[in-house]
Amino acid sequence: MPPSRTGPSYPFGVLLAILAAFGFATKGLFIKFAYRYGVDAETLLALRMLFAMAIFALVIAARRLRGAGPAAPMAGKDRLHVLLLGFLGYYLSSWLDFRGLLVLPASLERLILLLYPTFTVILTVVWKRQRQPATVWFALPVCYGGIFLVLAHDSVLQFGMLQGVLLVAGSTLSYACYLVLSPPVIARLGSMRFSESVMLVSGGMVLAHFSAGHSPKLLATLPGAVLGYGLLLGFVSTVIPLYALSAAIARIGSARTSVLGMVGPILAVGLSVALLGERLHPVQWLGAATVMAGVFLAGKTPPRLGDSAPLPLAESQREG
Repeated sequence: MPPSRTGPSYPFGVLLAILAAFGFATKGLFIKFAYRYGVDAETLLALRMLFAMAIFALVIAARRLRGAGPAAPMAGKDRLHVLLLGFLGYYLSSWLDFRGLLVLPASLERLILLLYPTFTVILTVVWKRQRQPATVWFALPVCYGGIFLVLAHDSVLQFGMLQGVLLVAGSTLSYACYLVLSPPVIARLGSMRFSESVMLVSGGMVLAHFSAGHSPKLLATLPGAVLGYGLLLGFVSTVIPLYALSAAIARIGSARTSVLGMVGPILAVGLSVALLGERLHPVQWLGAATVMAGVFLAGKTPPRLGDSAPLPLAESQREG
């Protein structure tokens, strides 16, 4: 049964969904601020994961101190799935996204990432042979038409910018694969355990990637501001929104949470304009509005499996 609109937890669930959207919206902002200090994508991503993993480990330890006890061992199949999903969702997708932000404005990055539901729909139809409502198929060309308007501006056609677009598009595709493959694993493990397990696995992969090309001692020599932005990425842009999203879905359902999450891209563009000095051409604003309208239209369509169907706990307004 879908969550009720009348219960006392509903307004709190709405606030949690908006909190999650805000946390995810700050990611590009913190990354752009940190890049001003000359740090590379691998180092910044490693910082994000180090802080996030430390906080997740503290939460898990606190839960066990309250008497929750250790979770039952995972089946071998689930371990393999968690490894695969950790690679797709928070390692590959995040790395491509961080690399893309080296050259792409945060406002454009967020709009491209917003296309992940369209990739998810296409993968679901091709891979799982699941039919989708006609409204969803109408929303797809609306979204892609909006992105065409966003990218048609002359400045985006520069070679470096196009590289950034392709990297962020690859990030979005990787994340869409993660979304399509996640629900059965979430159903078996539970959303909280799934999220924590995938994050810890991804963190290990990120740190291995960082160690392959950097000395771990580098982290101790970073400017205090970069460490601060790494902490904000790990706590404000990762841990808080993941837990807030989980709690919001439990209270108001995945469909309503996704629709409320539409405030995230709007916040991200607004923050980029206000704090980073980024500017969008009027045609790009039109494209941004078109993309958001298409995603909103798709989000209003009830899921085939019902509102209580499991939703992967990641950046509903996109990760990473």
